Order: sequence, then C-alpha cells, then structure tokens
Amino acid sequence: MNATINQKIEFLNRPSKLKKKIERMEERAAEYDRLASSPSSPNYETPRVDGTKSKDAPFLKWIYKLMEIQEKIENEKRKYDEVLCETVSAIEKIENEDYKSVLTYRYINNMLWEEIADALETTERTIYRWHRMALDVLEI
Repeated sequence: MNATINQKIEFLNRPSKLKKKIERMEERAAEYDRLASSPSSPNYETPRVDGTKSKDAPFLKWIYKLMEIQEKIENEKRKYDEVLCETVSAIEKIENEDYKSVLTYRYINNMLWEEIADALETTERTIYRWHRMALDVLEI
C-alpha cells in the first residue's frame, strides 16, 4: 500500500515538476537571448590559434541555442497542459469536496500545509488527515 501512496503522490507532483522545469528553461532562454543580443569583443589576452576559429559571428551560436530551447519550451508547455488536465481530472473524480480542495491547493496551487489550513479554516492536523484520506480514494 505504501508504494501505491508514493505513486499517487508522484502522479500529483508531475504538474509542479514540469512547471519548475519550464521556468528553468525560460531562465536559460533569457540568458541565451542576452548573449545573442550582445556582440563580443576581441580577447587580446589569450593567444590566437589560426585555423581553428569558426567563421560564424560569435553571437550566432546563442541565436541557434535560443531557437532550440524555445522549441523545447513549447513542447514542455504542451506536455504540462496535458499532465495538468490528467491531474485535475483525477482529483475531480473524488466525491468529498474537502479532499478535492486539499489536493488542489497542495498539488495544483502549490500551497503550504498551513496556507491550506487557513484557506479551509481548519487545523493543519485535519489537513494532514484529509490529505491521507484523499490519497486513499484517489484513482490514477
């Protein structure tokens, strides 16, 4: 039974993990954009090695990297939308509204336990109990 609970928690955590991955990729894309927009200056401190330098402009590789990561980001966003729909659908199948709320606040809205308790106007202990019971009835 413990593995089943862990599998359910892993299932519920998928949207959050994908969202964080997309955010990290967007940070890299912003850095690539910055590098692509700034021309590099010659470096006179290192010795020049003839015949090994690329003929392309130095910022061109950052433009290619930016285009590549933007495509990956779009793919991950589509995947995120699908995973989010699957997760919300699984949560919505639960009949008890309190259980649904706990799972939605925790795994969709990424709220802390005490924030969930405040939102539902109950104690953290009750939230933990509802969470455990919600996991028991969740079907994935």
